[in-house]
Amino acid sequence: MGVLRAFISKGNNQYEESRNNFVTPKTESDLAKEIGISVDTLQNYKKLTEMIPELDELVTTGIITKDTALTIIKKHKLIISAFEK
Repeated sequence: MGVLRAFISKGNNQYEESRNNFVTPKTESDLAKEIGISVDTLQNYKKLTEMIPELDELVTTGIITKDTALTIIKKHKLIISAFEK
């Protein structure tokens, strides 16, 4: 998460100004390329920023890794989608 937060804190954002003064959203691919990571990594960072506070606390304190948190998030989504059917 540090890379993404550092990128955002520098004043960069997901929009770029076009020639006709309309703001055009950047794609995930554009953002990933700009900060030097893969699109998959960018998507994983996004998932980590949306995790529940309890899971964030476990990652922050080092009790679990970011990879473990991502696995928990993915399995949670699978369980929820199974119940929605």
